[in-house]
Amino acid sequence: MTFLDGEGDANLIIGERAFKDCISLKEFDHPLGWTDVPSISYSFGTFEGCISLTEITIPEGYTCAQIFALLEEKGVCSVSDLEAYAANGELNEYWFLEGVTWGHKYSLEGYLFPDTYDFFIGESASSVLKKLLSNFEVKWEKEYNE
Repeated sequence: MTFLDGEGDANLIIGERAFKDCISLKEFDHPLGWTDVPSISYSFGTFEGCISLTEITIPEGYTCAQIFALLEEKGVCSVSDLEAYAANGELNEYWFLEGVTWGHKYSLEGYLFPDTYDFFIGESASSVLKKLLSNFEVKWEKEYNE
């Protein structure tokens, strides 16, 4: 996928999944539907920060502090941004967080599922934590609803 910024410079996003992730990070709705994605180039503006993907494995047993430090080390997001977003409680859409006491930077302890993830370099704390929590939800439902 090629995106042109306002100056006519091209930014390349390779792969349908990366395109979808990038668009969702920018809170942009695809006007034609996802079935058209592989064959169309779009000119919507710059998508800086959505170009570089990195694969990160979060080992089992890592604490929030260790996960946040790993993500910062790999250039995904800063520890301070992750701690602030984890503490502020703007994650109400996850049923399993109903009893969590918000206000502490490690409020999500035990809910960030160990796995291998693809992140964008410079991804927002909101997007990162929602990706981790969504994976927890999928794994939980798969394990306990069968």
